[in-house]
Amino acid sequence: MLKYDSPIMQTIGEFTDFMVLNLLFALCCIPVFTIGAAYSARFYVGMKLVSNTDEGIVKPFFKSFVSNLKQTIPINIVAVLLIVFFGLDFHYIYVLQMSTSFYYIIGAIFVIILMILWFAFALISRYVMGTKAVLKSAMLLTISHLIRVFIAVAMALVPFILSYWFFTWFWLIWLILETVMLMPNCRFLVKTFDKIEIAQGLKPDPDKEKDDETDSIETQDDTEKVLNNNNNQNMNKSKNKSTNKTKNINKEKNKEKNKE
Repeated sequence: MLKYDSPIMQTIGEFTDFMVLNLLFALCCIPVFTIGAAYSARFYVGMKLVSNTDEGIVKPFFKSFVSNLKQTIPINIVAVLLIVFFGLDFHYIYVLQMSTSFYYIIGAIFVIILMILWFAFALISRYVMGTKAVLKSAMLLTISHLIRVFIAVAMALVPFILSYWFFTWFWLIWLILETVMLMPNCRFLVKTFDKIEIAQGLKPDPDKEKDDETDSIETQDDTEKVLNNNNNQNMNKSKNKSTNKTKNINKEKNKEKNKE
């Protein structure tokens, strides 16, 4: 039960790895303009962990963080400005005591933007793409996986909502919820990106490889059968030839005896 390779210990080990990853992410988010690079680095290492291509945590994280910093800064600045803008909108709606329908409209737009940014940082962590291509692809992927991405973004907002009542324990609530959600989120991203890469021929299809293996095994079996049949036929032919030769030799001997 408590062996190193037992399912329980592997789950605990994976949870610990993702917790360390989230602590690194939180540390790199302290300068606000680096939040985007930290998100991308967290997705990069998280997808490595769930793909069983574990190369460590700290070194790959900072490698991805540095390589994506330049591209994510403009997106990050726009994202921060939008958050401030929507925050002010919510404040004015509250102060002016406007209709609650404005809350829902502004809130829906805000969540949609967060969903697009969520997929954008995931794409940056995996591919080398221009900023326009990243945002366009993120919009398309968000539309095609709307419910799944909405759940991911909603769960990311839960700790901030709970902090209104449990501000003292915000860091612990955030760390646990983010770790619990990051593991399935990274599995979802790996599965989604693998499908895209297989469809575009950038990655071999494992199902096709299995079919090819079974076909090759079947063809090997067929060829072995054919070879065995040919060998058996050749053996029978050689046996027939040898029996014919012995018959001819016996006939000749009989003839010689009759002559004598």
